[in-house]
Amino acid sequence: MAINTTTIPAAITASQDRFGVASTANITAGSQTTGAGLTLLLIENEMMQVTQVTGNQVAVQRGQHGTTASAHGAGTAVTIGGLADFPSFTPAVTAVQPTQQRFASIGAPVASAATITPSSQIFHVTGTTATVTVNLPTNLVQGQFTAIADALWTWTAAGNIAVAGTVTTAGSSVTFTYDAGTSKWYPSRLA
Repeated sequence: MAINTTTIPAAITASQDRFGVASTANITAGSQTTGAGLTLLLIENEMMQVTQVTGNQVAVQRGQHGTTASAHGAGTAVTIGGLADFPSFTPAVTAVQPTQQRFASIGAPVASAATITPSSQIFHVTGTTATVTVNLPTNLVQGQFTAIADALWTWTAAGNIAVAGTVTTAGSSVTFTYDAGTSKWYPSRLA
């Protein structure tokens, strides 16, 4: 696939995952299982992966390849291509002064459920319901959280967790690391 361009006729919000483009020429959803024929859209400094094309509407996964989903104004240029068309793409990075944090406070407990959202960098998980998906905390691109299991807690690989596992002893903890490149959480241990 060669690089092509179009525009977005109307502004889009940072959370909008379906929007119109002036032309869908050369935009395809491709195979989500094999990756063949996938189209990437680059709007300003945000990379998106196309998941569906209907008329002049596209559905996308926002903030791909280390970028952050953000709002874009009407008329903004859209660069269209495949992964090979962006070989030297580097997302814009804002310099952050690192801080040394020796102790982090423990956040509010989170009830075990099919989908959970971390309440802080360290928190307790209550209950025994298997977790399938971990929502990304606001503004997280890559990072970690540590869950302290108050009971025997399991997670599966059916959602965005890379491998299934179990906390076999109540009161023990497991750290999950998020990789934006794979959009998966990686647990520090499996059992």
